[in-house]
Amino acid sequence: MDEAQKTRQAQACHIRFKQMQREGFVPENLSVYDYAFQLLGRKTDSLKALEDWELNALRDRLEGKPNKILEKLQDAARAARILDLAAWMLQASRSAGFSYLRGFTPDTLPLGKQWRLAQCLCTRGGAPRPAPARLPEPMLF
Repeated sequence: MDEAQKTRQAQACHIRFKQMQREGFVPENLSVYDYAFQLLGRKTDSLKALEDWELNALRDRLEGKPNKILEKLQDAARAARILDLAAWMLQASRSAGFSYLRGFTPDTLPLGKQWRLAQCLCTRGGAPRPAPARLPEPMLF
């Protein structure tokens, strides 16, 4: 996404967020940056500083579209024969390797951590791994 597209996308997110506040879906004391922090799990001072996939995920959430990473996580859990993902996450969060899951359910887990967990479960279940959030840079020789 180029800078003009990123600016338009950020503006659209701001407008939709303010509209949701006016309609009472979002508390008045919450900013779009706080909302992005809850969704993405990292602090940001500007929406233009977000990665393209993060900005797209924020827009999708504001528009009420389904969370694609969560769907991949649930598919990976089924492939790994995990019947109750929330219960499995609670049990796994007690270990040091999965401490990042503490206090979260599949729905409230920030997107980057959802993707990380989906990667782990794909390894366990033998399912194909989800595509990376960013494509690697091409190697030039």
